[in-house]
Amino acid sequence: MSTLKDIAEKAMVSVSTVSRVLNYDETLSVSEETRRRIFEVAEELEYTKHKRGARTEESAASSGESAEAATVGLLMTYPRSEELNDPYYLTMRLAIEAAARDYQVQWFAGFQDELELDSGPADGYIVIGPVQREQVSRLASVTSNLVFVEPVPWDNRFDIVIADLHDAMEQMLAYVHSLGHRDIAYIGGRDDDGYDGADRREEAYERWMQKRGWYDPQRVRIGRFSAEDGYRLTRELIEAGTRFTAVLAANDSMAIGAARALRG
Repeated sequence: MSTLKDIAEKAMVSVSTVSRVLNYDETLSVSEETRRRIFEVAEELEYTKHKRGARTEESAASSGESAEAATVGLLMTYPRSEELNDPYYLTMRLAIEAAARDYQVQWFAGFQDELELDSGPADGYIVIGPVQREQVSRLASVTSNLVFVEPVPWDNRFDIVIADLHDAMEQMLAYVHSLGHRDIAYIGGRDDDGYDGADRREEAYERWMQKRGWYDPQRVRIGRFSAEDGYRLTRELIEAGTRFTAVLAANDSMAIGAARALRG
C-alpha cells in the first residue's frame, strides 16, 4: 500500500505538504501545479496497486490481434483547476489514460476549451464531466462513437458509464443508522449540465429518510461539490442550530470540508 512518504518522494515535496494538500488545507501556500502533481501521483500510486500488466505489440500480435491502435479523444468538460476541487474527475482521467497505455490505444486529451474536435483524427471520444445539450449535439455531429462518464438524462443514444450513486447512498444511510443515528443531515451539490433535477444521491437520501418519517428539509444543504462548500454548508447547519448527529456528504471533497467544519 502506498504511503504519504511514497507520494512525497515521487512528487518531490515534503510529507507534510502531501498531507496538507490531500486534506485541502487552505492555509498552505503552494502552487496549483504542485497541488496537481501531488494529486496525480497519489492517484497513480493507488491505481498501479491494482494495475494489470501492460499489453505489448508483441503480445497483441501473438493473440492474433492487430497491433494498429485506435485513436481516442479524451474530453474533459471542466477546467483543469476543477480536478483540484474534485479528485473524482482526476481518478477517472488517470484511469482512462492508464488503460489506453495498457491496451495500446493512442489518445489525446484536453480540458474544456483547450481542445478543439478537429485537433486530431479520432475513432471516438470519451467525455468526462457534466455536459449540456449543445455539447452533446456538437459531439454527435463529429462521430457516433461516444462514451460519457456522467449521466446524460435527456439522451439515450450513447453509452454512459456511471456509478450507482442511489444504491451507494442507501447503503451509507443503512450503515450510519446501524450506528444509532436517525437525525442524519446531508450536504450535496449540483452539476452545471443543464439538468435541473436533484442529484441521485440527494434523491436517495430524501426517499430513504421520508420512508421512515425522519426527513427534515432543514437538514439538507446544497451547494457545489467542493471541499470549500462542504465546509460552508456544514457550518450553516451548525450555526442554524439544526439538530443532527451525523452528516453525509455527496463526495470525498465535501466530506473533507465537513470534517474540518465539525472539528471547529
